[in-house]
This record gives sequence, C-alpha cells and structure tokens, in this order.
Amino acid sequence: MSDYSHATPDLLAHLQTAVILLDAEGRLDRLNPAARDLLGVSSPQDRAGDTAVAALHEAGLDMLAERALAEQRVMSAQDLEWRHAGKVAWLDVQVAALSDGGCLLELHDAELRRRAQEDRLRHERQRLSRRVVRQLAHEIRNPLAGLRGAAQLLGRDEPGESRRELAEIVCREADRLQALVDALLAPAGPSKLVAGNVHEPVDRLYALLVAEADADVAVARDYDPSLPELELDADQLFRALLNLGRNALQSGAAAICLRTRSASRVTWAGTLHRLAVAIEICDNGPGVPEALAESLFFPLVTGRPEGSGLGLAIAQEIADRHGGRIEFESEPGDTVFRLLLPVSA
Repeated sequence: MSDYSHATPDLLAHLQTAVILLDAEGRLDRLNPAARDLLGVSSPQDRAGDTAVAALHEAGLDMLAERALAEQRVMSAQDLEWRHAGKVAWLDVQVAALSDGGCLLELHDAELRRRAQEDRLRHERQRLSRRVVRQLAHEIRNPLAGLRGAAQLLGRDEPGESRRELAEIVCREADRLQALVDALLAPAGPSKLVAGNVHEPVDRLYALLVAEADADVAVARDYDPSLPELELDADQLFRALLNLGRNALQSGAAAICLRTRSASRVTWAGTLHRLAVAIEICDNGPGVPEALAESLFFPLVTGRPEGSGLGLAIAQEIADRHGGRIEFESEPGDTVFRLLLPVSA
C-alpha cells in the first residue's frame, strides 16, 4: 500500500487510485476523484459521500479499521460487498492507521483483480495448448515427408494409370497435412517490430475483404486518423487481422466494419495500459456459439466443419508477441473482435 498520509489535496486529486481519508470518529474527511468515481459520488460537497462511507462500515470496514489502529499496520480485505443507493460493488480494501487517529483507505474494484487473474489463467492455458500442438506438429512432420516421398516413388515405379492416380491422391493429402503442420508451427521466431501505422495492415485487410465478399455483403471502414504510430510487424499483424476478418466473412454476416479507436486505462494480463490502440472487426452475423466462447482461442477449436481451428490461435499468438491481446463480445447480430495493442509511453 502506498503512503498517502502526508499527501496534499492536489496530490490526492491526481492519483488514479481510489483513496479515502477518515477522521478519528470514522467519518468521511476527504475522498479523491478516483474514489468518487468508484463509489458514485458526484462531487466533494455531495453528502452521498457520507452515506457511501457508512455503507463501507456496514460491509466490514469497522473491524478492519479497529485492527489497523490497534496494531498500527496495514490491514487488507478482499471482496467486501458494498451496497449503496441501489449500486452493488465488490471491493478490495486496504486500511492504514494515521497519526491523528484517523484512517486512510485504498479501494480497488475486485472485479478488475478477478478479471486479471482469469486473463492470466486463460493465457497460460492457451500457451500450454499451443506448445503441445507445436510438439505434435514436429512429430508429424518427419514421417509425413517420408510418406510423400514413398508415394512419389510408387507413382513412378508401379505401372498402370490407377496406381499413379492413387499416388497422386496420397501426395495431395500429404501436401494438405503439410500445410496444416506449417500453420501449426508458424509464426516462428520473434516478430521484427518497427514503428508503423496500424492503418496500413487494416487497409490491406479492407481491400481483401472487399474483393472476397459477395455483392450483397457491405464492408466498411471507420478509422480514427489521430492514432499514434506503434512498434509493429505489419505483415504479421495483417495475418492476425486476416484470420479475424475472414471469420467475419465466413459467418454469413451482411455487414462488416473495420474500426480503429484509442482505448485508455485498459488492463490485460495483470498490467494496466494507460493508452492502447484498438482494431475492431465488427459484423452482424449470428455470433459466437456459447459452447465455444471459453475455448475459442485454443488450437483446433472451430465452429465450422471445414475450419482448421488454427486462425484465432495464430492471431492470439501474434497479438501476444506485440504485447497485446484479442478479446471479443458477441451476441446474435452484433459481434466485435478487438485487437488491443499497447502504446509505448
């Protein structure tokens, strides 16, 4: 917990962390703008601040404050259920005793912590899954090459048209499996990141989708031209976006929109990013089946009989190597896949 005991009102006002100061009677002395936002208090003069703090006491703050004062150390609690004015929130709270007998409270939205934990767990599961699939692909590659070579020899050495046709079928299927193995093992090695504009790979995707879409499918662009340059690998980023864009195209959507926006104070993998660029592929198709939502980014998971289940796993890996992430929101008629990329400070 940070030491805010000597913080001036100006300093507290500029903190991103929600901080509340209580007097020796446990009454509200001061709360900063971040705390007002978290608790839904409109202004410093709003008396709702008093009732909001009273609701904190009811949620278990009293016991924490008593122990912090008695033991003169920071006390913590997670998942305090705070109810006030029809609003319910789960809060992580740290309480520190002040020299004047009052207390300093540091509040955090517990949902953000839980989401970060879930993100880390999901990311680790995806990483382990990709590793297993890569190992399997390596094991398949060598016997596959031998299989194709034997089929070529069979086609040359054995007389008869039917033998040659069978050998060609084996070669074709071996090539198909080889393409699958190559996809499982790529992208290999680190991306070469250079300063660039995200709209370059997005424009390439737009041109390709327009060319591939049926005449009755509308493909649109909605860009924020003020976005800063990023460190990126434009070719790899295009590959990730291509997987997302083709999914939208193959969903049966009648309208697809490529949208870019800035995003502030977004958290993934436990890290708060003050500024990020969001590239969104939006469509009005039927949406992601609920049964696939949790495992969608795992290799070999697909909702289409003809799909390989590799596109989203590859896209997520490329995002990871850019320090970013892919998330999605989906319901029938409104699906958004969002690639988030951090902006360097």
